[in-house]
Amino acid sequence: MKRVLLCMVILFLTQVVSPAHPLKMAYTSVKYDAIKKIFEVTHRVFQDDFENTLRGKYHYSGGDVFINQKNQITQKFVNDFFQKNFSIMFNKTTVNLKLVKTEQKNQMGIIVYYETEKVDLSKINSIQVYNFIMMESFKEQVNMFHLNINDEIKRTVKFDIDKTKENLLF
Repeated sequence: MKRVLLCMVILFLTQVVSPAHPLKMAYTSVKYDAIKKIFEVTHRVFQDDFENTLRGKYHYSGGDVFINQKNQITQKFVNDFFQKNFSIMFNKTTVNLKLVKTEQKNQMGIIVYYETEKVDLSKINSIQVYNFIMMESFKEQVNMFHLNINDEIKRTVKFDIDKTKENLLF
C-alpha cells in the first residue's frame, strides 16, 4: 500500500515539474479528522487542464481560478465542477460536501478542499465513491483516490474512464 502511494506521489510530482504533462492525472484524498468528526476531501488537479475544462465544458470566463478564488462566480464554477464529477456516499446516502478553499501549488497544480458535516463514524457501514474528475475532457484521465480513517482503514483506488465508481465496504 505504501509503495502504491509513493509511486502515485512520485508520478504526480514528476508531472507537476514537467511543463508538458501528457499523462492526465488527478488525486483525491479523503481523510477522517477524529477531533472535528468530519471527513476532509482534497482534490489535486493540473491548473491548465482544469481551467481549460471549465472554459470549454462549463463556459467559465473568470480567468485564473486561484487568483480569482474568492470571486463568487469562480467559486460557483469550481464547486459545480466538483459536485458534478465527484461524490461520496455513506451507507448509500450522498454526503454534502462544503467548499473550504482553493490553493495553488508550483504554479501548475490547483488544490481544492472540501469537508463534510459532522459524521458519526460508528454508523458508517459502507462508502461508495464516484470519481469522474476531468474525464469529460480527457478519456485517458487517471484519478487516484486515497481513503484514510484513523490510520486503521486505508484504501487506494484507481479510477479511469472504464471505472468511475467504487464500493468500499468495511
